[in-house]
Amino acid sequence: MSLENVQQALISAFTGASIVDADKIAWENVKFTPPVSAPWAAVYFMPAMEKVATLGAGGTDQADGLFQVTYYIPVGGGEGDSRAKMNSLRTAFTPGQITYNGQPVTILGRYKGPGLTFNNFYAIPFTVRWRAFLTRS
Repeated sequence: MSLENVQQALISAFTGASIVDADKIAWENVKFTPPVSAPWAAVYFMPAMEKVATLGAGGTDQADGLFQVTYYIPVGGGEGDSRAKMNSLRTAFTPGQITYNGQPVTILGRYKGPGLTFNNFYAIPFTVRWRAFLTRS
């Protein structure tokens, strides 16, 4: 079990929400040119420091963190589209468990943050709190 599988589980849930087309997603450390007047999203995987859950060979570590999607819409476009996209994300990240490649990830909670204006776009952050237990090798 690994943080890579945790990240992929969260990415799979995000892409399943289909809030923007694949070419309108800014991934970490990947060259991206935002569209001039179309909605787009930026995705961030932010694990915190791992904690020992059990000792010994083959023990487990508790990993907690955040997964953030910032949704950008042109300024002045109203709330309808963004409200629908936030609802899609809420559904995709319903508290409970998701799995990728055998790695369970628990969604502890999710919330929409306050929007702000950024380069002619209105940016709305959506943050997911997650937890996973990783087998130490």
